[in-house]
Amino acid sequence: MNDSSYYLGTGSGLFYGKNGDFPIPVQDDPRLSQSIKDLQWINGYLWVGTSDQGIFVLKDNQVVRHFRTSDHLISDICQQLYYDGNGRLYVATNKGLSIIDTRTRTLLRNLTSNDGLMSDDIRGISHAGDTLYVATSNGLCYFSRDHIPVDTIPPTVYLNAIRYGDSSWIPGPYFQHLYERSSTFEVEFGAIAYDLPEMVEYQYNFSNDTTYGWVTTMSNIVPYPKLQPGDYTLLIRARKYKSGWSKPVVLRISILPRWYQEWWARGVLVLMGLLVILLILRYIVGRIRGGAAENRI
Repeated sequence: MNDSSYYLGTGSGLFYGKNGDFPIPVQDDPRLSQSIKDLQWINGYLWVGTSDQGIFVLKDNQVVRHFRTSDHLISDICQQLYYDGNGRLYVATNKGLSIIDTRTRTLLRNLTSNDGLMSDDIRGISHAGDTLYVATSNGLCYFSRDHIPVDTIPPTVYLNAIRYGDSSWIPGPYFQHLYERSSTFEVEFGAIAYDLPEMVEYQYNFSNDTTYGWVTTMSNIVPYPKLQPGDYTLLIRARKYKSGWSKPVVLRISILPRWYQEWWARGVLVLMGLLVILLILRYIVGRIRGGAAENRI
């Protein structure tokens, strides 16, 4: 943008004016014809904060980047954009504060009340020297821009679903089912972590050995193919950033044997097998003795 051109954000969209002409809508992208909350011109790029569609980054009136909640922006409702002049754009939203590196156009992290903010509803941002000031609906917070606090509260783990055979169940603290041959047992789970959920890692323990039995994963599904009849205890916990591990969620599992897997059924089958063998042997011996008698005659 030069001295003879300008951008105007309104409740009905983004407008562009040049050489003193009346501003016209930027219509190259229909997503820009919505309520604009704030604008920032940073090193040849226009950053556009919208009321419910996140942030658009424009170069020569073309959208080159779109930040939204699906890209881990803390909220699509932008209330202010604040540039610190040193490569960081702070996005005030109704659910916390997002920090973006304007050089690489990547999201650095999100800040919420879990990190020490007075409220997740951010009303304004400013800075003086190395201190960043954040005005919230519940008071003013300030901290060093280079020493942003790290969330140390472990995320809460919850169970989504249990799948066994061809069926799914809403999980409770206890699961019981008859054994199904060649069926995979799966538990799907997640963690409540609004601040960069892709940084959450999980551990599960199916052996109930809390010292050495933990398995670390980034997946939110624990599969156990060909789970045999028996009683099991599944423990699942999570952490993010430098937080400790959360309190494990406990799921007790009981896979009931089919009748043919019961000890008495196996005993009956063994006895029947022995009886069949004895009958066969008796038949063979009888045939041999009968043949010998005929030869003597």
